[in-house]
Amino acid sequence: MTDKYLFFYTGNSAYGSSCMDKFRHSDVKYISGERDACLLSNAPEFRKMITLDEENQYYEIELAKSSIKMNVPIQIAKFVLDYAKKLIISYYYSFLDRYLDRSSFEMVSMDTVSMIY
Repeated sequence: MTDKYLFFYTGNSAYGSSCMDKFRHSDVKYISGERDACLLSNAPEFRKMITLDEENQYYEIELAKSSIKMNVPIQIAKFVLDYAKKLIISYYYSFLDRYLDRSSFEMVSMDTVSMIY
């Protein structure tokens, strides 16, 4: 892997953690025994239960986090995404659309870091 891609992916991974939706995080517990599974299914944080082995009574129980620590700057992440989209669209209209004939290219896909045409 070249240094160019190393820095690109390092930057993306550092940025990606800043726009993480912590409300979707959950705790997963593996329980043996129907009694313990029933107790956890009555908890206020209960989301869903999957039976892994009915004969041996193994269950996977998903619980919502009881407390969520919001320590990521979601507003900054939203601004960076919106600004990146604005720059890509600005490039499209101020350069491609102005200097090239529309019949010579066609936009296929666009992301915050790339444009396929």
